Amino acid sequence: MKEEPLWHFVESAARSWSRGPNSARSAARRTLRASSSAASAAQGSRRCSAMATYKQPCIHCGTLVERDARFCPNCASPSPFGYACPTCLRQVHKGERVCAGCGRPLYASCPSCGKSTFVQDKCEACGASLMVRCQNKRCGAAQFFENTKCTVCGKKLKG
Repeated sequence: MKEEPLWHFVESAARSWSRGPNSARSAARRTLRASSSAASAAQGSRRCSAMATYKQPCIHCGTLVERDARFCPNCASPSPFGYACPTCLRQVHKGERVCAGCGRPLYASCPSCGKSTFVQDKCEACGASLMVRCQNKRCGAAQFFENTKCTVCGKKLKG
């Protein structure tokens, strides 16, 4: 009996499993993908609804806020969980004199009452806002009044 070369078997197997869009192999792959994506979507929706959400109190008003929130829904503070340096946005703590990241002084004179206040949204003495809006129409982010440029888009702020 004559032995057939190995490449003959490989070639015939490749022909039987064609890779065309209407082949049995392609149909099996499409079915498998559809069933696995539907199952993962159903699992994902179950998983999301079953996850526990932990809330933290806002440092300004005490309202419980979602951990991934960027603003407090009650007092509209842009920093509900801590204070940030107005220049480099590094987390700072009340009582620190300068930012450890950029060296910026963390106490400033309020433009309304002239008293020294910690760099935050409002003056500690008179309650006046210490924030100004970026003039860039696409940005409009709230910025500390002493900043020379916007920390979001980089546009120079009018002084």
